[in-house]
Amino acid sequence: MLAKLTRWPSFPVLGFFFMSLIAFVIAGWGIIGVAALPWDAGWYGGIALNGYAFDGDYSTQQNIAFFPLTPMITGLVRQLAGTANIWSVQLFCAAAMTLASSLLLHRVALHLFGEPLAKMSIGLYLANPFAIYLFNGYSESVLILSIATFFYFLLVKPRMHWVTLSIIAASLARPYGIFLVVVFVLYLLTEWRWGKERKWEPVLLIHVPLSFAGYIGWCLYCDQRFGDPMASLHATQAWLGPQNPVTAYGLLVLDAPLQAIQDAVRSEVLADPVAVGAIFFCGGLALFVSHARRFPAALLLFGLLLPAMVYPGVIGQKGGVYNAGRYETVYFVHYIALAMLLLSLDRRVIRAEEPGAPGDTALPMIFYPVYVGFLAGFMRYAHYFFTEVWVS
Repeated sequence: MLAKLTRWPSFPVLGFFFMSLIAFVIAGWGIIGVAALPWDAGWYGGIALNGYAFDGDYSTQQNIAFFPLTPMITGLVRQLAGTANIWSVQLFCAAAMTLASSLLLHRVALHLFGEPLAKMSIGLYLANPFAIYLFNGYSESVLILSIATFFYFLLVKPRMHWVTLSIIAASLARPYGIFLVVVFVLYLLTEWRWGKERKWEPVLLIHVPLSFAGYIGWCLYCDQRFGDPMASLHATQAWLGPQNPVTAYGLLVLDAPLQAIQDAVRSEVLADPVAVGAIFFCGGLALFVSHARRFPAALLLFGLLLPAMVYPGVIGQKGGVYNAGRYETVYFVHYIALAMLLLSLDRRVIRAEEPGAPGDTALPMIFYPVYVGFLAGFMRYAHYFFTEVWVS
């Protein structure tokens, strides 16, 4: 049985997953067992226990700003498990969904790029310092599972009804999840092979409109319950706090990320999660763009469109830099691009051969120090999350 498991193509993903999970638990053990999870996880737990409450005052922080899929899942699992400890349920659900999404993303990468890129991509993704958001009870684990399901049933085993359901789930997990509809439509128009077996009418006339059902349903709920269909988005402003306006100057000179990099250089880089978050976001996007020709259309659209949704907040406003690391969490394509770079460096510099040698599935040696460095950063920022004053 064990020998059969080790021959399973996705077996390496289990190793990478449990390494990150163990690192996360070790870093937060003193908090996990005795108190509520900090920051947004506490709000999601409160919603799962007591539901939404909103008094109509958009100037104060209200839990209606949090989208409903995460507390719905944790609340349901809590009832099924029959436990009063919502924190353990949140951690279990986050870990389970992260594992499921990692297996699906590995299958997508394996189908598109083969080994060893698939293994390296998932290893780097699960160990990057901001992967803590996949384990800490936030909504990122739900969102990335929705995204992984979307690409698996779009590219590996085309099933349009599952694609539709994954978009509905993504739009109920985070506000920008609805933009998967744009990726879906553009992919259908540019890449999907229409033919006798693939009719365009049910996809464009049924599946695409149904993709909006989750977001529309949530708006209708907010309208009926709180008298404002956009209550969640309006309530978000109180959480953003005072921010500098987006200016053409800020966008052109990249003032915010450059300031973050300067702060990192002046101090110990690993001690500054804000600066490193900006570097990961901007550097990952640049790395992805530099390898864009190697990505299929759907992943290319995803990697370019979704960052555009948060780009002004991260680049144009200095305050937006604080959440750059969290935004980076869903862009697994950045880590595929990093794996491509590492494979190229290893084979050209160390092995002195062209990349893509037939039959070579071994991980390049250069992968291991990068992976260990990422994992060390993961533990460092998990410690920040549990013990220091840090942003949500």
